[in-house]
Amino acid sequence: MGKEGACQFSDGWLHRFKVRHGIRKLNISGESKSGNLPSAEEFVDRFAKIVEEHNLTSEQIYNTDETGLFYRCLPRTTLASESEGDVKGFKQSKDMLTVLCCANMAGTHKVKLCVVGKHKKLRCFKNVNYRPVDYRNQRSAWMTAEIFLDWFKHCFVPSVKENLKKNGLLEDSKD
Repeated sequence: MGKEGACQFSDGWLHRFKVRHGIRKLNISGESKSGNLPSAEEFVDRFAKIVEEHNLTSEQIYNTDETGLFYRCLPRTTLASESEGDVKGFKQSKDMLTVLCCANMAGTHKVKLCVVGKHKKLRCFKNVNYRPVDYRNQRSAWMTAEIFLDWFKHCFVPSVKENLKKNGLLEDSKD
């Protein structure tokens, strides 16, 4: 830049630039509008009563959620100077896995990840005795009710029972 010494910049110029040109950051989410707020508020009250009634601790309360992992997807945008020409486009890969994560409220017990992929037998698991994840297959790599129930019965329940027993907690603390 032709200046001597260290440069010092503030983020004020960026803020003013964004305001001047009407640039704002938007978070895009497909689920935010789909929630039923009255039902969610009702559930919070009902859940609090269940926790109190059964005298549950944060070690006994679990949460699970699924996410899609697009493992071959490249970024859609890039930064370039004005002197650089256009960047050639490419077709986005839609290869994905569905990953189901589950942990207790205290964060002390994390259930083995459940991964749903398209292929029944993966080459990476050939001659492997220990799998770091619970792998399932489904034609479109989606979590179905059948896969979830099987995971719940054969992975979640035994894992939670073992953890509660190890920590000297009852499966149900109700007297």
